[in-house]
Amino acid sequence: ERLKLLRQFERRVLDEKVYQFHVLWWQRIIPHWKTVRGWKITPSHYLNQDLRDVWLAAD
Repeated sequence: ERLKLLRQFERRVLDEKVYQFHVLWWQRIIPHWKTVRGWKITPSHYLNQDLRDVWLAAD
């Protein structure tokens, strides 16, 4: 019964009442294809934004 009430509460708050949902997530999880070459993944969101030396290999 408690879980049922909790799910109703979550549904109401997250589906009906929320307009924005801010998530504070700083770790970078970046999936990319193995054909992407020349791109160095850094721990910062602000470094290595220049994509001049990035290319796709024929593989």
